[in-house]
Amino acid sequence: DKIKQSIRQMELTISKLNEVISSKRNLSERPEEIEIESELQHVLHDLEHVIQKAGATITYDFSAAPKICIARVQMHSIFQNLISNAIKYAREGVPPCITINSIIQSDAICLRVADNGMGIDMETHKAKMFGLFKRFHQHVEGKGIGLYIVKSIIDNLGGQISVESELNKGTTFQMCFNIPDSTTENDPST
Repeated sequence: DKIKQSIRQMELTISKLNEVISSKRNLSERPEEIEIESELQHVLHDLEHVIQKAGATITYDFSAAPKICIARVQMHSIFQNLISNAIKYAREGVPPCITINSIIQSDAICLRVADNGMGIDMETHKAKMFGLFKRFHQHVEGKGIGLYIVKSIIDNLGGQISVESELNKGTTFQMCFNIPDSTTENDPST
């Protein structure tokens, strides 16, 4: 039984490493203007079983900025990693509530993903928040790869990611992406 468990853990680790390699390949995907809600719907469909099993509630509002310039595969990966983490790190006996919204902040479109989960001890873990194989709750199965992938994508796009978290209250990730300046791109005098 221990051998089977070790094999399963190794297979999971290999699968996650393949995900990291795949995400690195996807960094070269060409950005396009996409409907944020449409890509979120694809992710929610992919995670439907996990969402239902956890009794999770997911609400969203992209009225402030309904579109963003990003490769679909990158947006999909960001949403999938943050939503699955929010469900995985839910507080025991508390159904996960995840809120996703867009805002315009100066010259950037920002996406916020907030949950009511376990939270993260920011004093202890802030410096290694996005490191590869870094985990913050050892009693929950995981490999510490999801946040690394999210940060890699955002860094590659020239964006920023920030985290606010409080133990037993939840976590909010905010990702800001520069708005392409279409006026200078189309203006031959610049």
